[in-house]
Amino acid sequence: RKTKYIIIQDQERADIFATEHRISRSRFILVPNSPLENEPEEKTGFWNRKFKLKADVKIALHAGSLGEWTGLNDLVKHMHMWPVNWVLVIHTRYDTDKSSILSNRLTALQNDFEGKKIFFSTTPMDNMSFDNAIKDSDACLAFYIPDGKTRYTGVNLKSVGLSSGKV
Repeated sequence: RKTKYIIIQDQERADIFATEHRISRSRFILVPNSPLENEPEEKTGFWNRKFKLKADVKIALHAGSLGEWTGLNDLVKHMHMWPVNWVLVIHTRYDTDKSSILSNRLTALQNDFEGKKIFFSTTPMDNMSFDNAIKDSDACLAFYIPDGKTRYTGVNLKSVGLSSGKV
């Protein structure tokens, strides 16, 4: 509260920050933040090899949490509307073998999604492998659906969902 200026990415974050910390909005300086545009890199066939997919298959990647706030259930419910050559890869950064909670959630997801064009990647990757996983995806999906059920899935989740450069 003693700082003269606060540098932040956009007005929406400034409003949340100001309200949360009771700080005057006049002290904020907005500086947009996003990665520079990169030249497209050549695909390595990472997902095609891992799941034995044909070369013409298009891959939509959902990486990160398996939580309900990610919109996975709604996403899968509408997959019947996807073009026939698209599949969904769900990658979690957590080792589901080491967590009974994650393992149970994964089992429930797999049962719900049975018969759909969905592939699960449940082993954490090093940075190089994850870079290849991203490069080899035709679309990356990141949804943040605040539900207010916990302190992390309300305003906090909405703020996280505004993160520049997430995908």
